[in-house]
Amino acid sequence: GPGEKAPLHDRKKEIEEEANKQAEGIEIKVFKISPPVPQELHFLAVTLYRAKDVPPMDKNVIGNPTGIDGYVITKFGDGDPAKSPVVSVKSSSKTGGLLSIEWKVRIFIPVMVPTMTNRIEFRLMDRDTIADEIVGTCPIVDFRQVQDNKYRAPFWLPLYGATYPEKMTYSSDLLKRQATRNSEATTYRGSLLMSLTEAMNKDK
Repeated sequence: GPGEKAPLHDRKKEIEEEANKQAEGIEIKVFKISPPVPQELHFLAVTLYRAKDVPPMDKNVIGNPTGIDGYVITKFGDGDPAKSPVVSVKSSSKTGGLLSIEWKVRIFIPVMVPTMTNRIEFRLMDRDTIADEIVGTCPIVDFRQVQDNKYRAPFWLPLYGATYPEKMTYSSDLLKRQATRNSEATTYRGSLLMSLTEAMNKDK
């Protein structure tokens, strides 16, 4: 009315009061972040005994099979591959015939447990002067089954790969996929005798 003073507005106070009103009735949830799971260094112990039914990969100048310089690559997940010693085996006849390779070695591959992956891959290779050749790849082994002691006793693991290159009428890309992807392999290329265990240290 006449003679009354205009009210003074405290804009800062009004903003705070409005914010408090809006905050009323809102449930505030606090999310707890779980601490990282500690990992321990374990080892995948691969005991590699021998291979059987392996085709000769090397040939002489007139095309007769002469043998193989075989070794096995073991790969755990995306880690660096572990390589067995190279063992050379010569063919016993001009017609070749399937070969056997004997290693009797144990290879320890470091694994951080709990693991981020459980994929174990084995591949038989032939050492060559220019480039090593893939003989065959085994079906994937699950590390969890190793931890359950499924593979503690020696067992045979088959190798599959591409058909002989001289009999192929397809592209080299197909040959490579058949040699490296077990799901696309078309030919039995031998078997590996091995045992697999989880070890806490390299003494076991």
